[in-house]
Amino acid sequence: MGFDDHGYPRWNDARIDHLTSEYGEDFFKGKTVLELGCGYAGIGTRLSDMGAKVTVSDAREEHIAIVKERYHKLTALVVDSEDTEWKYPENEYDIIIHYGLLYHLSNPDENIRMISKRCKYLFLETEVLDSSDPEYILYKKENKSSFGMSYSGDACTPSWAYVERLLDENNFEWQRVKPRKSDWHCYDWHRTGEDPSFKSGQRAMWYCKRKEE
Repeated sequence: MGFDDHGYPRWNDARIDHLTSEYGEDFFKGKTVLELGCGYAGIGTRLSDMGAKVTVSDAREEHIAIVKERYHKLTALVVDSEDTEWKYPENEYDIIIHYGLLYHLSNPDENIRMISKRCKYLFLETEVLDSSDPEYILYKKENKSSFGMSYSGDACTPSWAYVERLLDENNFEWQRVKPRKSDWHCYDWHRTGEDPSFKSGQRAMWYCKRKEE
């Protein structure tokens, strides 16, 4: 059950396949990688197999216990991504993986602001609303006892324009990308910018690089 089920392995395959089709496996060799909100580290362990030095984190101790039992080569830490204090062994990572986390946070602005100073590349994926309004965000409650929901119970769904504003404000160059659909997770939906109603599984992904100072 948990991240071993519900289509998560197939979803991780789709995201990794797209990432390596864009950058190639050799891109990750020797790089330092931090995966936030890792669950069972299905992404992080694949990047480790490509030669990256990987640290993973999750707010839930039970998730990190599973990661430590399965993947001894990973540095696995219990860290709540709502925390505004940097609690990682490296001051900066070559790459931060930020998949399926942003919409489980209550303050996405502060989270992106903090990590923008801590990585060269950011690979970001989240559930979004189809609104071209860069200020539009829906705040909501989630069942914090559920393995895949917000740890605090406070969450949000931003518009894609909201996310892109945050990336612009925090000095990232970015491109929208569309991995293949995996079960209910869809990236190739028709973007109108005029339908801000919540749709489960409506997602967007960006590959980002921090601009030179």
